[in-house]
Amino acid sequence: AADAQPDVVLVTVDPATDDPARLTDYLAGFGPGFHGLTGEPSALAVLYRALGVATRRVEMGDGSYMYDHGTAVYVIDPAGRWVALLPAPHTAATVAAAYRALVAPAG
Repeated sequence: AADAQPDVVLVTVDPATDDPARLTDYLAGFGPGFHGLTGEPSALAVLYRALGVATRRVEMGDGSYMYDHGTAVYVIDPAGRWVALLPAPHTAATVAAAYRALVAPAG
């Protein structure tokens, strides 16, 4: 439909703590087109490799940890084709151009 909006999928880099309930809580403030993806670490690793995403667990020394990860936005059409890769910093102009490419009528 012409008024259809693209969905946004945020993929966890910490599936040990980002279960579906936690992702639902986190995404509640974003809007209805935002979805969370978590799963088995081995399955997520396949996705990270396919997208070229590097992640690294960093021990903080006090028993806690954090993850270093890329900040790029991957724009992928419903057929699974890459439309754009938006490296940080994300500007309104680059996001708008990728959005227009994603929703442009085929032709």
